[in-house]
Amino acid sequence: MKIRLFQSVIVVIGILITLTSCTNDNQPVEKIHVACILPLTGNAAAAGEYSKNGLQLAVDEINSNGGINGKQIEMTTNDSKGDAKEGVNIIIKANAEGVRPTIVYSQLSNVTLAIKPITEKNNQILIGVSGALNLLDESKYTLRNYIDPIQFTGDVAKSLKDSMNVTSISILYSNNDFGKSISTALEENLTKQNIEIDFIEAYDEKTMDYKQLVLKLKNTKSKAVYVIGIGKSLGLIYKQLKEYSYSGKIFGGIETTLPDVKSTVGELGKGICYFDFAYDPKGKALQTFSANYKEKFNQEPQMPAILAYAFVYTLKDNYDGIIKEGNKLSTTTPSLFPIVQIKNGNFIHPIKLKEIQ
Repeated sequence: MKIRLFQSVIVVIGILITLTSCTNDNQPVEKIHVACILPLTGNAAAAGEYSKNGLQLAVDEINSNGGINGKQIEMTTNDSKGDAKEGVNIIIKANAEGVRPTIVYSQLSNVTLAIKPITEKNNQILIGVSGALNLLDESKYTLRNYIDPIQFTGDVAKSLKDSMNVTSISILYSNNDFGKSISTALEENLTKQNIEIDFIEAYDEKTMDYKQLVLKLKNTKSKAVYVIGIGKSLGLIYKQLKEYSYSGKIFGGIETTLPDVKSTVGELGKGICYFDFAYDPKGKALQTFSANYKEKFNQEPQMPAILAYAFVYTLKDNYDGIIKEGNKLSTTTPSLFPIVQIKNGNFIHPIKLKEIQ
């Protein structure tokens, strides 16, 4: 009898403990699950690492200040290796195991385009760091946190004509979704500005020797070239254009700002012009971000980190709208940039022509 009484008391105590743990004061904090699929190895590894750091800094700051609508952000980071199949495997595994992510942050066009059918089917918000022309086609839940290729190349073409007096130009582009998209949009906008295209050719990012490509370009006598790419391969194109004495003006995009590009081209990069996001480096928001970033990661932040960090705060300020409206959301949003709008699924950034010093 005493044993049974003792067992009953233990059961009652267990029930009381369970009930106590389920009170409002002890309920598990509801979380917003974000899966990040980034190129942490491979040609674009530097861009992926900066994105990861920018995301983590913003998440840590927001979580320490109460989260988003009282919910903590739980972020997982995965290495796509810049490979579309690897990206697909990551999102399939994330959806099959544990809590399915509400938001997916994906970098590189080939990876983002590959996982998009899965996120759209599952009503997951996909934030693509991608310049692919077709990223937002037939999309309900996809947003672009990078350059809109039509808007960007339109600004580029106008600047080439009005500021640089370019009347004809050649295009070299990486043979992937990003390179093809920017090249196609640039061709269209150059034509609108009556800028002739002298020569256009794709290159393989895995190739380490671009001598023959540079010689073909030189034979055209083209006085300007626009190079589209990312990572070490972009730096090598720039470097070999100079090494093999291409005498024309060299232009590039936002990707030129990354340290792996600049370290690869080295001193030969001086004088190369590139189009970058127009932001005020002396702005209070950016200076605060930069100081916090350097303190946490012991390095200077680069553009992918700024984009990633700004996105998380955009998510914080527009969470209900993004979750309910997906890419229909269209509103001015606070950021580290002077003006950023979400328009038809695109984060619209003003750009500015700069030069490597």
